[in-house]
Amino acid sequence: VRRLNQREVNQNNTLEIHKLKHQYQTWYCNIKGSLDVDLTSFEESCELQHSDLKKALHTKRIEELELIIIRQNSCIIDLVQSHKNHIEKSMVRFERIDKEQQIHLQDLQAEIRRLKRNSVQNLHNSEVLTKENADGNKELEICLKKVSKSCTDI
Repeated sequence: VRRLNQREVNQNNTLEIHKLKHQYQTWYCNIKGSLDVDLTSFEESCELQHSDLKKALHTKRIEELELIIIRQNSCIIDLVQSHKNHIEKSMVRFERIDKEQQIHLQDLQAEIRRLKRNSVQNLHNSEVLTKENADGNKELEICLKKVSKSCTDI
């Protein structure tokens, strides 16, 4: 009986081992299947996040480039406006200088005309004085001759 019992126990143990193996395999397959699904889901989630991040990065780059272009255009507009202002100020200054030079030129031309008139007047006065001097020299010679003659008569 004992032998039979031992045999039954062995068979029972073998059956239990087979059951446990089968349970383990089922459990292993279930866990592996669940892990495979989770892994696939995780990979898909990572790929989706990666794609979203790439899109966000691309969008951010475009926004930053647009901001740079806006700043660049603003700087260009400021430079152009500054240049225009400088040109306008320079033109006003040059026009003022030109007017001043015209006034100075007119003053110089008036001074030249006055000096020419004075020169003509001085030349005329000089000729008059030269003639009067010549006439005075003639009178002096006449007087000198008279004095000389009267001194010789004495």
